[in-house]
Amino acid sequence: MTEQIHIGQRIKFFREQRGLTQKQLGNGAGLLEASIRKYEIGQRNPKPDQIKKIADALGVTVYALAPPEIETDADIISLILAIDEKVGINFDGKKDSKRKINPKTLTLHIDDYSVNDALARWGNAKNQLEKMKTEDVPKAERKGHQAAMAEYEADIEEAKIGLMNSSHLITKDGHIAVKINPDFSRYKK
Repeated sequence: MTEQIHIGQRIKFFREQRGLTQKQLGNGAGLLEASIRKYEIGQRNPKPDQIKKIADALGVTVYALAPPEIETDADIISLILAIDEKVGINFDGKKDSKRKINPKTLTLHIDDYSVNDALARWGNAKNQLEKMKTEDVPKAERKGHQAAMAEYEADIEEAKIGLMNSSHLITKDGHIAVKINPDFSRYKK
């Protein structure tokens, strides 16, 4: 799933992953089946309160359905500040003679192992794919090379889906909690 996917496609993705029909999701969220259908095809966009109801019915956060818009450097900084406030971030990198971090070597380390682990797996697959895209491959090896690239692309998508489906709640004090997904069988009546 890429950032260009509209909210309706995200709703459909999670609905289908949960094995729900549009009617069942509508019932679970207290919305009409026709509304869910229109959201999924992009004919209409749900209002914030409707996004919350759908997210709750699907057992995901609103950010899984409607990620924040990032258009400016201030948007990025505000997200990093929110992450730091919620769970904590350590900053590191090569330091100059005044012990200040060189911006070109800046690294961020999130104070949550499961997040760092998932991001590292995603980043490794992404970096390997980028490296493979720039390689000059002999004609005889191109088919295998393309197959390997397809595997890395699948790994990247799988990692993104895993990150978005995680029920691990993060806290700055280190307590571990798990978000309980709703009982989807109640929608399937």
